[in-house]
Amino acid sequence: DYGNISWKTNEPIRHLGIYVGHDKKKICEKRSWLDKLEEMQRLLDVSRRRDLTLFGKAMVINCLAMPKIIYSATNTTIPKNIYSKINNIIFGFIWNKVDHIKINTIIGLIWKGGIKA
Repeated sequence: DYGNISWKTNEPIRHLGIYVGHDKKKICEKRSWLDKLEEMQRLLDVSRRRDLTLFGKAMVINCLAMPKIIYSATNTTIPKNIYSKINNIIFGFIWNKVDHIKINTIIGLIWKGGIKA
């Protein structure tokens, strides 16, 4: 019971795309993050089949992949282990699993030699 809200179930409730409830591990890890990361990975796997340039890959990341998690990231706390998973997914897509340029360069501004990923 929280204020005037009484929970009738032990299952998390989805409200505006974010899960809330009693079991933090189940909510934060699985439903709020891991499911979204799996969706992001599937989207990038489909885009990987195309012959995209680095700028094309950055566009796919910025316009299609990141919006999958931006809302949750701005409204909840991101677990520390999720940061590394996001980086692995994104940079695995850019380099096809093998890094060629430092991450700081890739995320840099275009006029500084980056691709603004």
